Amino acid sequence: MYITKAASISYQDSFQNEALVEDLKTISKENALIEPDYDHIIDASALRRMSSVVKMAVASALECINQKELNPEAIIVGSAHGCPYNTKRFLQSIHTRKGKLLSPTPFMLSTHNSIAGQISLLTKNHCYNITHTQNSLSFEHALIDAQMLMEEGVEEILVGSSDELENDIYDHNLKLNNLLLVNGEGASFFLLRKHEHEKSSPEIKDIAAITFVEDLKLTIEQFLQKHQLNISDITTAVYSSSNETNKKLIQRSFSNSLLYDLHQYAHSYLTSSSLGLHIAYSQLKKTPHKYALVINNIITENLGLILIKQNHVVG
Repeated sequence: MYITKAASISYQDSFQNEALVEDLKTISKENALIEPDYDHIIDASALRRMSSVVKMAVASALECINQKELNPEAIIVGSAHGCPYNTKRFLQSIHTRKGKLLSPTPFMLSTHNSIAGQISLLTKNHCYNITHTQNSLSFEHALIDAQMLMEEGVEEILVGSSDELENDIYDHNLKLNNLLLVNGEGASFFLLRKHEHEKSSPEIKDIAAITFVEDLKLTIEQFLQKHQLNISDITTAVYSSSNETNKKLIQRSFSNSLLYDLHQYAHSYLTSSSLGLHIAYSQLKKTPHKYALVINNIITENLGLILIKQNHVVG
């Protein structure tokens, strides 16, 4: 799979920024999400009904497909929490109505698949449309789904993730056993093609979504060995881990690689590995680095791995 376009809304200046990796800045807990002017991207009548998670996803998706000019053969989304703001509104309406009839609208807008559904409706795309919800490995499962579709002959797919900040329903810090992390949000989307579109397009060589990881380094080594690679062959590593021991292990293991700690550039959310892929993509587009690896260990027992290769020397 080749990445031909990427778009992210994050705590970086990432939207419509081809030189993302050159503009990365470390952030503090005071940093806010940098969002585009949605009024210039999404129709006003549709925008009024959208929660934050849907707005981020739709804007990023439309940027990837050039404002509806392209019509991918599939839309695949990974989201750990779906639409928690609307879920909370739906639960509050149940309490307020005290067993009486409810409007179906809050429920329909609260489902995880409303993100992919809105993209489909706005682009009039009636092809394969699905959302994967697998906790911190949601985005990796979305990529694996895209990989399998391309093996069946599909040529062009829109893949992405989106998760919004909602602390009342989900306490990330409790889940991650780390009280020092700052909860966050963001969206990243990618236009993937089965065949190479242009020589500077990095290729996603492999994806893994592994649970119940016992030996982090060994698992990474085994993943790379499938491609006759060693850790020393990875020139760029983008990683996230809520476990300090694992974080230091990654830093030591990839000490000869260009390292990007996602927690320095984005607050903590369970699909932040999609932003990691955007950073790796940007790095491979701008420099002659050959291999990049995105390491998602934000939940200690889970491990997501995305291997990307630049097939051509670029400068």
